[in-house]
Amino acid sequence: MKNIYSLFLLAAALFLSCVSIGFGDVDTCGGEKYTSREQICENDILKNLCGEVYYDPKIKFCAEQDTKVYNKCGGESYNPFDVNQICEDNILKPKCGEGYYNPQTQFCVKNDVLDKCGGKEYESSIYECEGGILLNKCRNEIFNSSTEHCVDGIVMKKEEFIDTRDSKTYKYVYIGNQIWMAENLRYETPNSKCYDNDLNNCEIYGRLYDWNTAKTVCPSGWHLPDVDEWRILREFVGWSDAGMRLKAKDSLWSGTDDFGFTALPGGYCFDKNFDRIGKETNFWSATEYDSREVYICYFTNDERYFANDRTYATDTMGCPLSFYINNHWYSVRCIKD
Repeated sequence: MKNIYSLFLLAAALFLSCVSIGFGDVDTCGGEKYTSREQICENDILKNLCGEVYYDPKIKFCAEQDTKVYNKCGGESYNPFDVNQICEDNILKPKCGEGYYNPQTQFCVKNDVLDKCGGKEYESSIYECEGGILLNKCRNEIFNSSTEHCVDGIVMKKEEFIDTRDSKTYKYVYIGNQIWMAENLRYETPNSKCYDNDLNNCEIYGRLYDWNTAKTVCPSGWHLPDVDEWRILREFVGWSDAGMRLKAKDSLWSGTDDFGFTALPGGYCFDKNFDRIGKETNFWSATEYDSREVYICYFTNDERYFANDRTYATDTMGCPLSFYINNHWYSVRCIKD
């Protein structure tokens, strides 16, 4: 029995010895721990092995294609054998047509390199860049999108009205036989919200309203559109690309805003959670489906899927159902009586 106990103690001692050897103090180099046997420490720099040489991984990298060491480009590794990019002036430049361009200041359109405008890419058929500022184009005529809009190549003025409840001014546009507000409602009520509770978002995107408030919040002479009025708008603008033609000319949207509707990606609120700003906007309609569901119309810049869509939906505009209406806050766009 003593022999068995002695063997047990010996085995335990050897195990602890192995643990100590395998998991004890680890050598460091310049404050970094060794993680592989294929590393050495030179001048307090921990270097990795590449082929038969060692390199500093902070400024160089090992290419898998030829197991050779290359300088990083702008602090990043890259494929030195990819003919669609090149490292020049420590900048990784993609190929465009027959040349290469700096993606920090330029962009590629149909094999042509263009300078960014104020740091933004743009569609040259829609915008013109002057002094780093994007200006809207209507065919060959420049116009101010805050006061004008382009319809079938003709610049038209946006008209205005004043909401007498708070003296806020709103622009509106004629689209077919309908008259729509050209911006979201900003009238403050106890049950309205600013996205992320930021007042600046209310000024840009309008307020978000719960369902009960949305039904009656439009100013006198205006009302919340029902789903049929939304569909009439979509049919007039063009069924397949209505969303694109109604979305604002914004860097987040890339819409064309052909009718001055100027839909912006203001997001929404569900329960107490704000979501999808910069990607989506949702408008209440006045049409209820049942006691807990109501139709909404949304614009999005991606292929978001609505599992409960019982009517129409595309990647740019749709009018599905919203569940649990008492927990949602959406935007309001009013239409003239």
